[in-house]
Formats: sequence, C-alpha cells, structure tokens
Amino acid sequence: MHETTHALIDGLRERYREPSSPDQAAFHEGFADIVALLSVFSLPTVVETLVDRTHGDQLLDTKVLKPDALRESMIFGLAEQVGSELESVRGKPLRQSLTIKPDVALYESREFREEHRRGELLVAAMMTAFVNMWSRRLVALVKDRQRVDRSRAIEEGADIADCLLTSAIRALDYSPPVDITFGDYLSALVTADREIRPSDTRYQLRSSVLDAFASYGIKPASDDPEGYWKTPPKALDYTRTHFDAMRRDHDEVFHFVFENREELGLHPNAFTAIQSVRPCTRIGADGFALHETVCVYVQILEPLASELGTLDLTKPPNMPVDKKLRLFGGGALIFDEYGHLKYHVYNPLTSAARQQARLDFLWESGALRGETTARLSVSRMHLQRGADSQRDPREEW
Repeated sequence: MHETTHALIDGLRERYREPSSPDQAAFHEGFADIVALLSVFSLPTVVETLVDRTHGDQLLDTKVLKPDALRESMIFGLAEQVGSELESVRGKPLRQSLTIKPDVALYESREFREEHRRGELLVAAMMTAFVNMWSRRLVALVKDRQRVDRSRAIEEGADIADCLLTSAIRALDYSPPVDITFGDYLSALVTADREIRPSDTRYQLRSSVLDAFASYGIKPASDDPEGYWKTPPKALDYTRTHFDAMRRDHDEVFHFVFENREELGLHPNAFTAIQSVRPCTRIGADGFALHETVCVYVQILEPLASELGTLDLTKPPNMPVDKKLRLFGGGALIFDEYGHLKYHVYNPLTSAARQQARLDFLWESGALRGETTARLSVSRMHLQRGADSQRDPREEW
C-alpha cells in the first residue's frame, strides 16, 4: 500500500518531486504513511486488537477508549501488524510518528525541518485526529455509562479510519500542483470532505482535523475561518469554451485558462501547460454522487539569477549571476457538473514571497548547487529512513 501510494501521488501530482520546500519534500513519504496506516486501521480485525489488548469480555471499560490509551494501543498493535519482514524499514519509523505528542512549536522547529522527520509530523497530526475522533465518538455513545460494547467500538473505529482515509485521498484533487505545504493540504482535506459530506455532525471530521493539525502548529493555507478554499471570482469568461470538450480536451482547457489568465492570476510571460484533465464521480456514504472535472495546469519561468530583481525577488548570497533558475507556479481548476469553476487552488508563479522562500531554502540546502539530487527520489528516502530506524528511538529525545 505504501509503495502504491507513491505511484498515486506521481500520477496526480508529478511536480511534487521537484525541489521546493521542506513540506513538499516531506509530503510524499508522509502521505504514503498516512494511507498505509489508515488502510490498516480501517480493517475491523485490526481494530479489534487495538481496543482491548487483554481480549476480555464483550463490554469494554471506557478507560481503554480515551485518546492516550488508544494511541498506546495503536503503537503496540502496529508492532504486531507490520511483522518482522517490514520491521527494519517501515515499522519503527511508522511507530515513531505515533509517539510525537502535540506541540504547537514543532512545525517551526529546526528538528522537524529535515524531510524525514517533517513527514512524521504530518503523520502524527493525522493520526491524532483519528484517535480524537474515535474517542469522542465512543464517549458520545456511552454517555453516563462506564462500559461500551466491543463490537460497536470496533465498528466505529474502522468506519472513522475509512472515512478519514477517503477524504485524505480525495484531498489530492483539491491541492495545488506545485510547492505544496502542509497548510495547503489541510485546506484541501477539509474542502474535499465538505463537498461530499456537507453535514459533519456524526464524526466531526473537519473540526477534529483542524484541531489536531493546529496542535502541531500547522494552520490551513486558506484564510477562511473554517479553513475551506474560497470560491473563485465570478467574472470569468465562459463564452468561448465548450464544457463537454473541457471534460477531456487539454486544448479546450488551455483556451479557458488563456481567456481568463488575468482573473486567474497567471504570469503573462511564463510557459503554461495543461498537465491533466480528469472527469470525476465521487460517491458519498449516503449514495450522493458528486460530478466534477479536475484540470491541472503548471507555469514555468527560467530566469537568470541576475534577472530576479525584475520579478521582485532577491538573489541569495553568493549565487552566481549567470545561474539559470527554474520557477514554478500552477493550479487545480475544479469545475462542477455544469461547467462552472468551483475552486481554483493554486500557488501562483507571481507570488514573490513564496518564490523567495523556495529559492532561499533550495540554495541553503544545496539543491541549486547540485549538491543534492534534482528530483526527490523515493528510494533514497526509504534507504535513509531504513538507516534511521536502526537507531534506538530513545536517542532521538
């Protein structure tokens, strides 16, 4: 499942392997771990080993269903589930992610700037949301009683894991195609979940995810009070496009983007390409069908370091003036079933602040000097994590 997820990301967001930021470098591995963990915890037979490791009677004491108790059970349960075959490569790093306790200072800390550790932070935030959702749901069920039915606890845990997993994967469609941050992904996740599940009263998934990420210092990228992506401007020109063709034709989508380039905030002189066009049908738990078309475009500009000033950017210290650079921008266009744009999720090439942060990070890390590989190598990250897993986890503290 972990390796399959890497292929999924590559298919939907191929630019996530480009050198960009600490978050983008960490996202590939962190997201793959999230999918692997939630896939395991969505299996009732696995959840059964977590809720009560003493394998007692049919009724469980509510003490074993509190967040800290569930987290501890997940750590030990994972050790059994991964088996000895995966222990040296995947098991220990996954369990270390579960041991990272909430602290709002972690996201900005130096310890979690390194890509492997930063990926573990993303996993920790998501699994904290899962544990809190599960515990809150069970507390609501038992009310003033002290014990809860084992089968019901197992069913709720597996259902919550499956629901969170589905929204986590759907969030990729609502994520920008370049320079993703954890905040971008957080806004994408809550937006994707709201689209298919407008009512969030049962699991309170969106508020739980927002609270869990905030407890690690991760805030949504959108300035909406609830973290959702905002709708695009109304003044878009649809008169010269045909939506039926836009559901499959890259050229038709490019025509729409070109006609609305100013409203969409595109750079006028950058190379622009439509990366993908995908009609999607999403089915909710209640059978509700959501029809969308997700189109992804990217923009690329290749200035010399000496030309950065014309883009309101500052050349990093000691960078040669004749150094050729590559700047990225891009967005995901989500159209409804009638051909109107619902969301434009983008990181614009014209954002000087974002481009400056990317340049500074890549120059400082050596990626622009040729001291590191130009594109993220998943196999390299696995080898590094495998080496890290041989260390005693106590040495990390």
